Amino acid sequence: MKKLSLLGLAAIVLTATAMAGGIYLGSPVISGDFSSGQDARRTQLSPQQLHALSGWLEKHRSGWSGMVTPASTEPIQLQVNLRHSDGVATSLCVIAGAGGGHYLRLNAPGKWAYRSVGGIFKSGAATRPLTDEELSVLQKIVGAA
Repeated sequence: MKKLSLLGLAAIVLTATAMAGGIYLGSPVISGDFSSGQDARRTQLSPQQLHALSGWLEKHRSGWSGMVTPASTEPIQLQVNLRHSDGVATSLCVIAGAGGGHYLRLNAPGKWAYRSVGGIFKSGAATRPLTDEELSVLQKIVGAA
């Protein structure tokens, strides 16, 4: 019974730490592209768009949760792929939630994308709710509006 209690406590601590933290943006973004909806074409982002997107991400570093489960199969409405000066790639997806609304998913292959407060929990992917207003701004930045 004591082992079960310790496992339960560890699960609670891990869940709590996975819910409070922020994203890691890494080195400066040097290039990027996006696609929207079912359109497989990729559109290159201009330096001005990259700068605006980097600023938007910087402003929205908090409110993220680390992903501990595989990504959902819900439809991706907008996908932005970013390349950093150190060669690392990051993808940002706007997902249409099955129950309505939207959320963001950030993936950083080869690096962690999310870190909890205190650094106890790190994850290669993170999610965050996205308001309609935030979605509109993000679409305008990348030119998908």
